[in-house]
Amino acid sequence: MKKISFVLLIISIIILPNVYAQELDSLQEANLSFSYQHAEGFAQLETEVEKQGEVRVIIALDVVVNLEGEMESPQAIQSQQQMIQSAQQEIIRQLTTTNAQSVDIYQFKHIPYISTTINLDSLNILQSSPMVSSIMQDVAVPLLLYQSNTIIGADKVWLESFEEVGYTGAGQQIAVLDTGVDKNHPFLIGKIVSEACFSSNVPSEGSTSLCPGGVSESTAPNSGSPCPSSIAGCDHGTHVAGIAAGGSFLYVGNEYHGVVPDAQIISIKVFSQFNNPSICYFQTPCVLSYTSDQMKALEKVLELSQEPDMNIASVNMSLGGGRFNSVCDDQPLKPLIDQLRSVGVATVIASGNNGFSDSISAPACISSAISVGSTTKSDYVSSFSNSANILDILAPGSSIISSILNNQFAAKSGTSMATPHVAGAWALVKEKMPNATVQETLDTLKNTGTQIQDDRNGLTFSRIQLDETVKVIPEFPMALLIFTIALMIPILVVTKGRFELRYSN
Repeated sequence: MKKISFVLLIISIIILPNVYAQELDSLQEANLSFSYQHAEGFAQLETEVEKQGEVRVIIALDVVVNLEGEMESPQAIQSQQQMIQSAQQEIIRQLTTTNAQSVDIYQFKHIPYISTTINLDSLNILQSSPMVSSIMQDVAVPLLLYQSNTIIGADKVWLESFEEVGYTGAGQQIAVLDTGVDKNHPFLIGKIVSEACFSSNVPSEGSTSLCPGGVSESTAPNSGSPCPSSIAGCDHGTHVAGIAAGGSFLYVGNEYHGVVPDAQIISIKVFSQFNNPSICYFQTPCVLSYTSDQMKALEKVLELSQEPDMNIASVNMSLGGGRFNSVCDDQPLKPLIDQLRSVGVATVIASGNNGFSDSISAPACISSAISVGSTTKSDYVSSFSNSANILDILAPGSSIISSILNNQFAAKSGTSMATPHVAGAWALVKEKMPNATVQETLDTLKNTGTQIQDDRNGLTFSRIQLDETVKVIPEFPMALLIFTIALMIPILVVTKGRFELRYSN
């Protein structure tokens, strides 16, 4: 491994006119005040359906499933998936009998859920079915917008002199569920190892798919490419990916790196284009992400994690909305986050940018997700960062320089920027400790982090400090290794004039 040189990433807009320093743009300002409400009960949904004619929903079926990472065999997993499919087909059959089935129905493979668009007839069928445990409106949420490697100590652990090895995330992948990633950006060349798109056409809400050809899902080449730069927010995924795993790029005499510069990226686009000003909240057109599309993307990551050449460390989700002061485990993303956690993949999610000191956004509020708040470069909790006692961890998120579209760089702020620092940190820990569980990795990051108090609520959180983290991660104990090898060494024994070859075990 070549020694990675590092130059402090402090760049003045006066010196570098092509790197844009910005605190808050119009999109970021809008997201600070974004909130949403969704109809959860049948009565609420009935009101929404009567008002709109049709409503997108996510249906949970009353089927008990086990975590695939804890199941004994592929056959057991397959049997469970068949049970899920059978229950889904029965619900679809019930909808079909009254011509209430939607053309956009989607069956999840690993969890007993269906996403679809319903009218009043189909709502009545679902309400009367004993197979339906819950039904929730499928809400579209925004991006969470509002030089950090030195602060978190990443630059120290890259060097070959660090433990005579150096850690750069080599062999690890980070899945970025966002607006797409520009794989031709010099900072991200050669980083994309898989790509997909899940995006929705919903005429009643003014949304159109951003997948190639306008389809609702795609794994074709360029499926994970960014949406058009003419739409506000479409550089977001490229910026996030660069923070997590940008390679090495010399720009006007300064060398840039992501947190784990040798890690790879899985780019999955989960946003749709909206042209309705009442839905966009800011300039039109805009991008928002349906919960069901995020679920499809998480299921794709789960399937990719089973491929022999994949070592997926984490999923990055810099999106969300709402206000939750306690865990929100009724959210439909939780079963998939749980499944990913069971196979060692962390789902790392931004806490939100409303400035709440007693609550965070969904889906970060899910207990099995890793929720991330933002700090400034002076190690204060960012004023925009949501915070509560259910928040897991902090990372720098104020004025973070990274890649954007058109081969440029820009500074952006938000918990969106803090989250890929943690997703990248996960890959670094997993490089040294490949078999660590999600909980073990989180505990290690917390226990070695810099303690920062949020003055707004008096709560103290750990801000990741990677040079300290990597120091405490144990290598495979040398004594145990020698002992294990010794057990396998044949021993030459002389008995009654004969030579015998014996094994010590």
